[in-house]
Amino acid sequence: MDVERLILHLLAGIFLPLFPLSMLTSYILQRSVRFRYPLLVVFAVLGAVLWSQLQSLGVYEWVVYVALFTSVLYAFRSLSVKDLSRWAVYMFISTFSLIWLYPANVEGGGALLVFLFSFPFLLLFLVDTLIVRRFGSSNIRLVKGLGLGTPLLGFFTTISILGAIGVPTSSSFVNMLLLSSFSSKFAVILNWFLWGWSGVRVLSSLVFGSPAEHLKYESLGIRSAVSLFFLSLLSFGSGYLFLEFMFSAVKEWAQR
Repeated sequence: MDVERLILHLLAGIFLPLFPLSMLTSYILQRSVRFRYPLLVVFAVLGAVLWSQLQSLGVYEWVVYVALFTSVLYAFRSLSVKDLSRWAVYMFISTFSLIWLYPANVEGGGALLVFLFSFPFLLLFLVDTLIVRRFGSSNIRLVKGLGLGTPLLGFFTTISILGAIGVPTSSSFVNMLLLSSFSSKFAVILNWFLWGWSGVRVLSSLVFGSPAEHLKYESLGIRSAVSLFFLSLLSFGSGYLFLEFMFSAVKEWAQR
């Protein structure tokens, strides 16, 4: 039983990243830019399955501290990156490692967080893939002025980054509210601050300013625009509906 429990923790430490296994997660995602989008779905599904299995066996107490360290470490690392691709991977690791903070005794809670956290990154990874395909890179020193050069892609780049850093009504925002009820509020706020700092830096470099002269800016295709719009609705709509449900429940309780 202990061996099975340890193996499940090691596997889950890849899909719900824990340091040092998070280095393998980072390597896989950074080396597979074109396949990162389906990989995220695989990570989310396997992470939810492994989390459900660990609920019955029990999560080691020390895992919570490793998860906090992992999340803060990659939040700090996101401050120094120079391209959207690496920033997205670091944000993914920093965000998904927080799922370990959710109480294992709440049935289905961790699995719900896995899928809610996935929506903003489905959008972010797709935006990054489109930028890399068009310009050959998503380096913030090379790709600039998306807001003027290709406004629709610039708009969805803004939406994807804001969703990843957990602005209000996004599903990441809802998850951070939930986690703040069960874990250290200081750690949650610190992460939130670091995410916002790094996200605004990447956003301002990619979207604002004059378009680069050496790049050819093309309008976003219909299929890509529809896909991005749908994922934006998932990213922000799910968070809004959850908040609406929560506020309605609180109001109903207060009227009793």
